[in-house]
Formats: sequence, C-alpha cells, structure tokens
Amino acid sequence: MFTMCGMVVSMGPVVSKPDGLKYDFVEFLQVGGKRTSLFNVLAKPADADVLGLYAIGEFDFDGDISASLFCGLRRADGPGMADCSDCAATAGSTACIGQTGTGIKR
Repeated sequence: MFTMCGMVVSMGPVVSKPDGLKYDFVEFLQVGGKRTSLFNVLAKPADADVLGLYAIGEFDFDGDISASLFCGLRRADGPGMADCSDCAATAGSTACIGQTGTGIKR
C-alpha cells in the first residue's frame, strides 16, 4: 500500500473491465511541482467516481507504480479535508510517494 498526495492532472485512456475501470495512466501534480505517473491503474466500480481529473487529496493505492489498484481518497478540497502538506509514511507496510521528489518513502 502507498499514498499519493496531490492533484490528478492527467488521465490516460480508460477501458471498462468486469472488475472496474482500467486507466493506462494517472498523473499527479504534487507539492513543489513534482509530477508522478502511475500506470495500469484499476479503479473498482464503487471507487471509480472519486478518481477524477483535478481531484485533490491523499490517494491510496495497492501495488506499485507500474500496476496499481485504487483503494480510496481523502479529499483535500471539501469537508473533512486531508492535509497534503505532510505526506509522511504511516505505520507498517504503508509507503508514501512524497512531495520532495525522492521517490517512494518508507
């Protein structure tokens, strides 16, 4: 599991699959201007409606940069806003792709 903090700025072609929507890529703009792309992103039907262009927050994924399952979003642009200024890793196996440009932090 890992978390992306930032805003969705680009999304590749999407294909409808029996288990959800599969995007070729999803690109994030992070604090400080760093851009990070995830490839082969699958969003289950229940989660697909919140993974959209210009959504801002902390996005949870299972997998890695080359193939990921979208698990949820804590929005930073609405009620109960997430604080994306501190994208520190949390306990256990959770990693955070942070805003400093250093890649995956553990």
